[in-house]
Amino acid sequence: MKKMKTLRNFLIGIFLLFAFNASAQWITSGNDIYNSNSGYVGIGTSTAPTNLLHVARNMTGPQVIVQNLGGGGGAGFTMIDDAWSGSWKFKATAGGGFKIRDHTSGLDVIVIEQSAAANCIYIGAGGGIGIGTSTIPTGYKLSIDGKVIAEGMEVQLSGSWPDFVLDNEYKLRSLAELEEFINANGHLPDVPTAEEVENSTLDLGKMDAVLLKKVEELTLYVIELKKEIEELKKQ
Repeated sequence: MKKMKTLRNFLIGIFLLFAFNASAQWITSGNDIYNSNSGYVGIGTSTAPTNLLHVARNMTGPQVIVQNLGGGGGAGFTMIDDAWSGSWKFKATAGGGFKIRDHTSGLDVIVIEQSAAANCIYIGAGGGIGIGTSTIPTGYKLSIDGKVIAEGMEVQLSGSWPDFVLDNEYKLRSLAELEEFINANGHLPDVPTAEEVENSTLDLGKMDAVLLKKVEELTLYVIELKKEIEELKKQ
């Protein structure tokens, strides 16, 4: 019986020794617990973990959930790279960046990186966004390669709205002067030519202002012609 007790105490000691060695790397500090070793940590895997944190489980739901219970607007998931000047960086390529890739087609769906590539959605280092393209012209924040459909769109103009045309001091071209300009240039004054539109971009806000200006000028011409017709009737 004494030998059995001695053997039992020996086995308990060995177990405690292994348990102590296994937990010696974990450090507690108040409510915090962390691991200071340079090895890998595995959760749900019976084989050696292959990364700093290896989570593996056969399940239909998400494997990892990061939830902000405080509702204070803090970051849900943050990565800090001491070798990089930024506060976070998801590095998937040599140039650095974060990618969400469609597993079936193998195509990039969302890409945030500093090097240009053909992607579905591209966010450049300067804050520009490309949809269907990674080419964002200088001075622009949004570039779309394809059609756009929307229920509404608002454009905030920095210039004046052309109601000045209806001011009594506005100098309206005579119809003879307008005809002369059209014959010489092949387009209305202030309106871009077909060649300019084909070889450049079209500012919708400015173009709407130009069209309104032409409508107001046309209205003044109609009023003027009506007065002339009424005068002829009297004669």
